[in-house]
Amino acid sequence: MSETKKNLWMYSTIILIVIFAGFIFYDKSQTFQNGVNGLFGINGAKRINITILTNKSIENPPYDLDKELESLETDINKEFENKDSEVDVNLNIIDITDEKGKTLIEKFDLTTIPVIIFEKEITETDFYTNAKAYFVENDNQYLLRLKAFDYLKTPGTANGQIKGSENPKITIVEYSSLSCGYCAMMKDVLYKALEEYPDDIQLVYKHYDRGGADLMLENAAECAGEQGKFWEMHDYIFDNQAEMSTEDLQGKLIEIGGKLELNAESFKSCVETTKYEATITATTEEAFSYSITGTPGMFVNNKFVGGAIPYETLKQMIDTF
Repeated sequence: MSETKKNLWMYSTIILIVIFAGFIFYDKSQTFQNGVNGLFGINGAKRINITILTNKSIENPPYDLDKELESLETDINKEFENKDSEVDVNLNIIDITDEKGKTLIEKFDLTTIPVIIFEKEITETDFYTNAKAYFVENDNQYLLRLKAFDYLKTPGTANGQIKGSENPKITIVEYSSLSCGYCAMMKDVLYKALEEYPDDIQLVYKHYDRGGADLMLENAAECAGEQGKFWEMHDYIFDNQAEMSTEDLQGKLIEIGGKLELNAESFKSCVETTKYEATITATTEEAFSYSITGTPGMFVNNKFVGGAIPYETLKQMIDTF
């Protein structure tokens, strides 16, 4: 997933949250209606059906949606105050404990809340045309995720490389990029935890393709994994990231394979064909489904951590389980 794609997704999310904010503050003014209309590229009156799926019982959400979005709503209203158009918006807020909420969770296989769900009429707008890649469609309903308030479930070990205890008390699922400097820092923190808690922790590494050299690097690690040396390649790349800044990265990776005493022919073929692209795409999309937009992003059991953290912070988390 490229940086451009992630940035556009985040921009799209902000726009949608702004729309949501208008209803939170009960602003049904013509100015706001015109602003929504302008955002969606609608000429003349148009009906837009929006469902917000959330958890009304959350007492301390991770961010104050109302406070942050009030100013954004004001900015959008100013931007579109001269537009002469109307939109009829039908908003429906559903709790995850409601039967309809449970049905939507199952239908879209939701992992986070809140989410915004549109009906088919959204496809007739310019907004949908420009952001089509970021919608999840199912039976003429179209979903967009917001920044997570809460997680409905946590990721499993499928498509991950595993290191540590076979019967763990704590599972750490990390979405990481081999070209990411902060991920390289996090490697040492996680390895220290594995060393201190050898019987308690299992580390599950999952690829997050940020674009650029990521696909080639992550694929090479998986290719080394065919010969039982995923972690050796993982460690070498992280420990020598400066060496990866080369025009002939493929040749460099094949050279590293020789240093790790991999079967040269098999490894070269695997690297050249980008054999594990589908696996890398799958784990990247899985991370995206958990609203992860940067690396490293990880779950320590059911607790999400975004970004690199010092060992002391991780240790405190571990000791609470």
